[in-house]
Amino acid sequence: MNRSKPEILAPAGDINALRSAVFCGADAVYLGLEDFNARKKAQNFTAENLAETVKFCHFHKTKVYVTLNTNVKEAELPEMRKAVRAINTAHADAVIATDIAVISAIKEEAPEIPVHLSTQAGVCNL
Repeated sequence: MNRSKPEILAPAGDINALRSAVFCGADAVYLGLEDFNARKKAQNFTAENLAETVKFCHFHKTKVYVTLNTNVKEAELPEMRKAVRAINTAHADAVIATDIAVISAIKEEAPEIPVHLSTQAGVCNL
């Protein structure tokens, strides 16, 4: 019987938490950018340092999931789309999303990025 091993996913609210997770053997980390994530009190990461962060994690065989797990207002959509493009350029492994508008934008801007539904999400039909 082929049993798959569970993935150990660790939070990375800042660079110290990220390094700890990576060096302690996490299979993947989740982190947020400055905007559009539910962990506003965390230090978070920027679009500018995301590519370097992903490169570090991938060097250590750790996946990176970026959270876009807040509800986005219509006026925020252009900035959120910009964040999606930065995530795609950085080669993150997936996005964790809540809002159906965010999921739609990801599928339009970067259809190759897998989307994981956040525990913050509600129930809806597409």
